[in-house]
Amino acid sequence: MKEADLVAIGSPAEIIRVAARYHELGADQLLLMVQYGGVPHERVLRTIEILAARVLPELQSWPTPGTSATG
Repeated sequence: MKEADLVAIGSPAEIIRVAARYHELGADQLLLMVQYGGVPHERVLRTIEILAARVLPELQSWPTPGTSATG
């Protein structure tokens, strides 16, 4: 699944790369699952912090259908 970009697992850069692929295909929503299996709560929180700091700003800079490039 990872090799086919059906899931985005890895560094922030990898998450952004996979998200960009779907954005280019016209997707305008992304489902982020950070709590699964036995992942400790502290690790889930750290993942959310990393996503907020390093992934979301990039995704938010992308134009979405029906909006101008300047927002």
